[in-house]
Amino acid sequence: MTLKAEEFEFANLLVRIQPIIDDGLPQSAAFLTWFLQNYYRLEDVNARDCICDKPNDKGVDGLYVDDSTEEIHVLQTKLRQKDNPKGERDLKDLVATLTQFNSADAVERLEDGTASPELKRLLRDQRIARKIEAGYEVRGVLITNVDLDRNATEFLEQNPTIQVFEKSRLASEYVDVNLPEGVQGEFELTAQDGYLEYSSGSSGRMGLFLAQATELVKLEGIADQSLFSLNVRLSLGNTSVNKGIRASILESTEHAKFPLFHNGITLLAESLDLDDEVARVQNYVVVNGAQSLTALYKNREHITSDLKILLRVVEVGADRELAKQITTISNNQNSIKPRDLRSNNAIQTRLKGEFAREFDKKYYFVIKQGEPKSEGERIENDEAGRLLMAFDLKTPWNSHQIYRVFDDDYSRIFGRPQVNASRIVFLHQISALCLKALADMDDRKVASYRLTRYFLLYCLREILELSSFGSELVKDPSGFIESDQWPEIEKQIHDILVGLVSDFEDDLDEMGEDFDYKAQLKSPNRVPTLARSLIKSYQRDLRRERIDNLDKVFEA
Repeated sequence: MTLKAEEFEFANLLVRIQPIIDDGLPQSAAFLTWFLQNYYRLEDVNARDCICDKPNDKGVDGLYVDDSTEEIHVLQTKLRQKDNPKGERDLKDLVATLTQFNSADAVERLEDGTASPELKRLLRDQRIARKIEAGYEVRGVLITNVDLDRNATEFLEQNPTIQVFEKSRLASEYVDVNLPEGVQGEFELTAQDGYLEYSSGSSGRMGLFLAQATELVKLEGIADQSLFSLNVRLSLGNTSVNKGIRASILESTEHAKFPLFHNGITLLAESLDLDDEVARVQNYVVVNGAQSLTALYKNREHITSDLKILLRVVEVGADRELAKQITTISNNQNSIKPRDLRSNNAIQTRLKGEFAREFDKKYYFVIKQGEPKSEGERIENDEAGRLLMAFDLKTPWNSHQIYRVFDDDYSRIFGRPQVNASRIVFLHQISALCLKALADMDDRKVASYRLTRYFLLYCLREILELSSFGSELVKDPSGFIESDQWPEIEKQIHDILVGLVSDFEDDLDEMGEDFDYKAQLKSPNRVPTLARSLIKSYQRDLRRERIDNLDKVFEA
């Protein structure tokens, strides 16, 4: 669904971003984080890593590098309390900010100057100077909760390197992650060049024809992406594919050639009625062609009657399995997420079966996107993989990289005899204890950063293995998690975590304002060093008998 424009009035928007503000971010940074998660579709860690939220950021609120399109986005947010159209001054400020990115030399001067350490880190880590030298295009992006006035609109027309996400655009392009499957309703398309009708018998019927792009862009559900809810991927932003499509759209002399080099669009419909030159579809969804339709929609003012696209309409009735089969096969040339490819893997289905057998109505294991809610506490397999990576593989610095979970490190994470339903429940429970301990941490930005929790899990693993009891618990928690001992185990683990958090805060205070927690918690060299300091503090407290020895607490 789209959001109503009034949802972006200051008071209403504040309610929406309040959970991020509670994580310790200023209002403006929280707004930008929410934007990056919902419009650039970044994960929480990646969104936070793009942001400068300290003084002296030289007008740069955030930096995002898109290597697929070879673009650098310089992000600015303007969060306004009064809902008055404005913007020309904001756009001029953004243009001034962009002058600092005119060349690689300019960026290097910015790195060597008085900019905040956080901005300098972003420039270095994302290799901005090198990428500008390699030809990356720098674009300014303004995100604001008010609409532009006429002066700003005219200014924007003269500055094509700037794009604006104003209130009306934010409202229309918002994508609800809980959208229904497709669009409910009827739509008519012209098949003036004739059509090919094919029937596979009782399992499906198809119409194939050249559809007018001017009609396709009027399909409901393009703006809010509900038309593509069964697609394995949505429009993916301004990719090289989308750039090519857009270039073809803007060049009217190329419109007649469009069907020659475009693969076409696949639309599933509950019913299809082919009558002379008209195709009527009822309750429909596009399962292949999200990028093309989105590009057409965004550039619809440039479309002529010569632009046609090969459209494949498949009538599937109420056969959801057939719809899923067509969706999967028609998208097999696309970049399907590794998690989707692993969803029917024997390891995942085995784990799901174990959960159903051993934790029925207590926990349920989710291995596919869109699984219906079940009775019990939900555990997602992607989060389970992250926890296993931090705790078992002892690589918490990689735990934000979801591609590793189902691709690079999949076998190391899940393909071990030790990984069963009990182990995943154990890690899920101690992860909750980590969050509980972090809730009392004064520095909310560090506490809410996802890698901090994985860092704590890593430290906890190292500490547990200092005792015989802890080593047994780590080796096989299945005999403990539902035993009479478990409440006391939880208490002891919670106490350890509270101590770790307290010592970590002391270390942060000693390291001062310039300590870059984002970079440090992603460093395979720095994380073990940070952990050793905390473990030494724990051992010192043990020697001084300030804390309980696990072997003594749980001795037979």
